[in-house]
Amino acid sequence: MSRIKIDPPNALPSTGLTSIQYKQWKIALKIFLQQTAEFREFYPGGKYSTWEALEDNPSRITKLSSDDKKETDDENTEHLAQRRIYLETFLGIIARYSDEGDFDDIMEKSTSLEWIHQLHERRYGIQRKGRYFHRLNSIRFDKANMSDYFKFYTDIRSCFKSNLLKTGDSVQYKKTTMTEDEKVTPTTECLLISIAL
Repeated sequence: MSRIKIDPPNALPSTGLTSIQYKQWKIALKIFLQQTAEFREFYPGGKYSTWEALEDNPSRITKLSSDDKKETDDENTEHLAQRRIYLETFLGIIARYSDEGDFDDIMEKSTSLEWIHQLHERRYGIQRKGRYFHRLNSIRFDKANMSDYFKFYTDIRSCFKSNLLKTGDSVQYKKTTMTEDEKVTPTTECLLISIAL
């Protein structure tokens, strides 16, 4: 089977990024990075989905995951060193395709991929929770610039879906935690169509 070469996404701009554009960038970056099997361990669910900030610990990864150990101490030492190099490379690629103003924070302060996403969301004002949920109201149909009604609807739907709760998110008024990702129901789909109309 032949390999398909996947190019990296364009670098993020300094300003003016919408939540939909950021979602597209995240997916493109994930597809690009996951071509390298070792980088998959730094995504949620991977063996090293969290690490220490460089400013707190120059090694970042203090020890190997229990299910990532080799047979001898020498092999473990080398394997841990390799994991640290992969993490630095992983962060370097993300920082390279982020806005240059975020480069140092990603390289020196990040502790997880989610931390990096939150950094980006703060920069562009596209946070997903609390009062930021109502950014849905900021999507407008401008007849001068937009002639595709379906695109307007999909923009609204995409913004709404970006705000759905994920497994582990807390639901404060119920004093509970989500046990699975929230989904768009058929009734909600009809409501979104009504909002678009």
